[in-house]
Amino acid sequence: MGLPAIAVLGLGSTASAVPPIKEPIAFDVEGQFVYDCGDFNILSDYSAKGHTILFFDKEGNLTHQNDHFLYRNTKYYNSNDDSKSVAGVGEGENLKWNYFGDPPTLAVAGTSFHVNIPGQGVIWIRTGRLVFDLTTFEVIFEAGPTSVDEFFGDAQEAFCDFLS
Repeated sequence: MGLPAIAVLGLGSTASAVPPIKEPIAFDVEGQFVYDCGDFNILSDYSAKGHTILFFDKEGNLTHQNDHFLYRNTKYYNSNDDSKSVAGVGEGENLKWNYFGDPPTLAVAGTSFHVNIPGQGVIWIRTGRLVFDLTTFEVIFEAGPTSVDEFFGDAQEAFCDFLS
């Protein structure tokens, strides 16, 4: 009678998943290209701090990854005169990498960028959720205010004018 109980206990322990691994992430970016205004480029500097969590199946194979970032000290500026600048507003985002989905995807949620120009208000913002197909890099799902496309209109002109 004791042998079947031991066998059942043994099966339960071999089927357990590998625990997730959480690691801190911190990096600084300087001079990231944002937009070409003709006579100058809009560049961005920022600091990011957060963590990544790696998830595994019971065999220890990576199945997906979640990244959580807060961006600090974001500055958008004229590439010819960095004193002509505007600060970004409290950005933070969550990324979920699903490497083995059909198709493999990257989901981005949160405030990726947010720019206010004094006297004009918000001219460029992306919040909400975007899901990208990692095989084609096309957006396959979009929800929430994401003015990525709208930026390349009046907002782009306002941004360039403000930083000129």
